[in-house]
Amino acid sequence: MTARFLASAGEFLLDLAALVWPTSCVVCDAADRDLCESCRAALRSQRDRVIDTRAPTGVRVCAAHGYENPVKAPLLALKHQGMTGFARPLAERLRAPLVRVTSGVPPGGRVLLVAAPSRRSRVRERGYQHVELLIRAVLRDVRADAAIANASFRALPGALRSVRGRTAQVGLSARERQENAARVSVIRRARLPLFGARVVLVDDVVTTGATVSAASEALAAAGAHVLGVVSLCLVQRRDARREEHSNP
Repeated sequence: MTARFLASAGEFLLDLAALVWPTSCVVCDAADRDLCESCRAALRSQRDRVIDTRAPTGVRVCAAHGYENPVKAPLLALKHQGMTGFARPLAERLRAPLVRVTSGVPPGGRVLLVAAPSRRSRVRERGYQHVELLIRAVLRDVRADAAIANASFRALPGALRSVRGRTAQVGLSARERQENAARVSVIRRARLPLFGARVVLVDDVVTTGATVSAASEALAAAGAHVLGVVSLCLVQRRDARREEHSNP
């Protein structure tokens, strides 16, 4: 009864807010909600779906979704429009990939979650590192998730940084993407906690895999054991070999 009352009260407050600040669903343009109930339900659906593949360098990549709605529009809103409230529902989609990547971790094993680097200029523009928000949100979920609560998860914020000269990957050739993505390094204060640690790299979108490959190599060079990459979205190519699985 209390949960029902709180849900009703929350909807009432959202209705009031919609009167003062008109909004529409980022996915379907339905009025009054940033994410309507239908699209929110679609975002929750197929929670156990995992796209399990490999980056060109061999690092394992487990993604929750292709780069399409209902995930794409909320992610872009989080990333470019300051809509940080989407971090929680998006992070729920990361649980299944995280379970897959850490399935071999023994009970009580410690795992560090490290965000893929963003260009410093973009972080300054946003005022936050959006992947770090996703990590904080998913940590709140997994600590209460019996499927992986036996492992000890902790974030290591800001462990990776973009080196001067790194630009956006859009419009670059495959070779240029690889060279640009390699401009990433481990910050000095992160080297000690990374040494010998199990690490999962977290990213929002994996395209060619150049960025996560370079980041994984930088982590490995610092002495980390990289279990794999967890990503919200994977840009799937028709000619790419990939396997899609569902968690049992």
